[in-house]
Amino acid sequence: MPIIESSIAINRSARELFRLLKDMEAFPRFITGVDQVKVKRLSTHQVVSEWKVNVGGTRVNWKERDIFDDESLTIKFKMTEGDFASYSGLWQVMEDGTYSRLSFMLSIDWELQHLREEIIPELERKAKLAARWMLREIRNSASSDRVLVQLPTTTAVPSLVTEGTIISDPIMYKNREGKRIIGFLDRPRAASGEEPFIVMPPGYGETKRDALSISYYLVKNGFRVVRYDATDHLGESEGDITTTTMPKLKLDLLSTLDYVEGTFGVRRVGVIASSLAERMAIKAAAEDSRIVFLLGVVGVVNLQDTLQSIYREDIIGDVSQGRIKDFYDVLGFDIDKEYPISAIREQYHDLQTTVNDMRQVNIPVVFLVAKHDAWVRLEDVRLVVESSAGSPRDLHLIPEAMHQLFENPRAAKVAVKQAVVSATKYLYGKSLDLGDVAEPNLRELARQNQLEKQRLASLSQITTAGEQQFWTEYLSSYVMLSKVPDYQHYLSLIQELLGDLKDGDVVLDAGCGVGYFGGWMLATLLGRLKKTGTRVPRYQYLGVDFVQTALDQARTQHTEILAKLVGPGRGSAKNGKVSVEFTYLLSDLNKPIPFADSSLDKICCSLVLSYLREPLFCARELMRVLKPGGRIVVTSLKPYPDLSEIYRNFVSHAQTEQDVIEARRLLSSAGRIRQKEGEGHYAFYSEKELTALMVAIGGEGVQVRRSFGNQANVVVATKPLRSNVRSIARE
Repeated sequence: MPIIESSIAINRSARELFRLLKDMEAFPRFITGVDQVKVKRLSTHQVVSEWKVNVGGTRVNWKERDIFDDESLTIKFKMTEGDFASYSGLWQVMEDGTYSRLSFMLSIDWELQHLREEIIPELERKAKLAARWMLREIRNSASSDRVLVQLPTTTAVPSLVTEGTIISDPIMYKNREGKRIIGFLDRPRAASGEEPFIVMPPGYGETKRDALSISYYLVKNGFRVVRYDATDHLGESEGDITTTTMPKLKLDLLSTLDYVEGTFGVRRVGVIASSLAERMAIKAAAEDSRIVFLLGVVGVVNLQDTLQSIYREDIIGDVSQGRIKDFYDVLGFDIDKEYPISAIREQYHDLQTTVNDMRQVNIPVVFLVAKHDAWVRLEDVRLVVESSAGSPRDLHLIPEAMHQLFENPRAAKVAVKQAVVSATKYLYGKSLDLGDVAEPNLRELARQNQLEKQRLASLSQITTAGEQQFWTEYLSSYVMLSKVPDYQHYLSLIQELLGDLKDGDVVLDAGCGVGYFGGWMLATLLGRLKKTGTRVPRYQYLGVDFVQTALDQARTQHTEILAKLVGPGRGSAKNGKVSVEFTYLLSDLNKPIPFADSSLDKICCSLVLSYLREPLFCARELMRVLKPGGRIVVTSLKPYPDLSEIYRNFVSHAQTEQDVIEARRLLSSAGRIRQKEGEGHYAFYSEKELTALMVAIGGEGVQVRRSFGNQANVVVATKPLRSNVRSIARE
């Protein structure tokens, strides 16, 4: 974690200077960039301060607790909430001969899951400059005299690698059929050996890494957790997901109970399962008395209804009637027909079978249900909960949550903490409030997450030819998106953030795909011309992509828009009011962009950066070719995106069977992208990560918006004018 230190000598007595520091609400009057500080006094020596700061046009907000020590002339501060992962430090004033020395120390973490090694050095450099600037502003306000001594400034203290409080031991064992299972045992470093065990099977299409966050919360609160990759599924264990079935997943869970019992002599285990894994876990709990506590996170209780909600066809009903396909595409994975057949044969397939199994479960069961789950009906879960009045049954509705729980970090944190509270209640026999749940160290969690992504990435290789083939197939299913209102709003937002076009502007669509943004921009301008007579500025559109068929589709689409709204020929109709030049270039954005420095006025990079091998290199290239004062918009799906509501809304309004087929293809393609992200090949960026990226490459006025059904982060930045760049180092 970077630590920034700086100090300065000021011609003012120490106590006078300390009184100035304590008057935080006055900071905006003399420190450029501090827009507002609100202070709430808790006691004589303690306040809560709320800061709004403008750093090169990028707004940063946080709230901190400040502790004043009038004896040592120190102010200790620590962020309680805000735009950083953590932010804490110390102000100190000391007598230094006839002057006072003001020292500032800051420890900061930007909460970056990706690009940490590449971005943090640049952010640290900027933080050092900001610290020096702030001290000089304070000096200038406190004294009109010139500073005599600038003590060693911005001394970077190397980040200390402390010993983690949680250990994740790789484990390997075999299931009852002899297939190899790979997992992790997460445990407290200072474990007593008496901590209760919790087993976490993977959800459908997920790996053990997806359970990492909740596992570390559990371990931090006194549990041992086994996470594993199922056989015949995804991840490091033996087998391929093509042959997965519910009975196989149950076998792996029971085999994991065997491992825990055989290795640690423990016969009382809790199980936490998510999505489709919850259905399997209910049946396992009905059969195996070693499971003494079961918690389902957005658990599926009616397989037939969930599959029908997704695909608008009754797969279970068709199979029951003998209408069976060889393979079924389930969220991007081709699954053998044995999956639905065995689900029916072994009684996993509908709501009634779940109710029947639940009646055999005589242990505490907790359900965490997402309020906006598109795949699971709340009334079905209630029926399952009420099906047995014997053992405790708890249902907790998580507000603002969707089926992909972690798409909303606030809702996810509530759910994770509730899981800890419930596990503590039923495995320790103790009560625990949500506010008292201990949280794992974010840096420790990020380090383990990165390690596991690297392990998964090593299992498969990404090649340029393979990526071209994948994206050729994916973009062919992209046609449906142009009809989705959420996507149209998303394109409109990008256009708005880029700002109005002027004559002579050159617009780069980096990773243009089939040209939807270029087409949207053109159609909007031509529609405005048709309705109000507003002249279309003379501009040039540059579409760049590494898939030739996509560029061909983009060219066709743009030509058709011009012909439909203007007439045949390049802007020849409407009295010559339209003059737009379209150029398409086949190029890989992992390599240097073939444009001159400062040659482009506006740049759009829509849902592309996440899929590049060299995202930071590409971002720097985009900033290089952008003109000073030009705008750049970069977007990414947010971490753990949930497209279920967008999909359901579109399918419910689909006018043709072809619309539904296209929607299924897109959902399937999205599932394959999610798999590549899970394997560590792709990365979805948070708002903080996109902001940090733009700041690191030199962007100013960085703003982040949310769009595409709240599933995409959209960041806009401006390239600074050289004449406006101040070099503090030269002062």
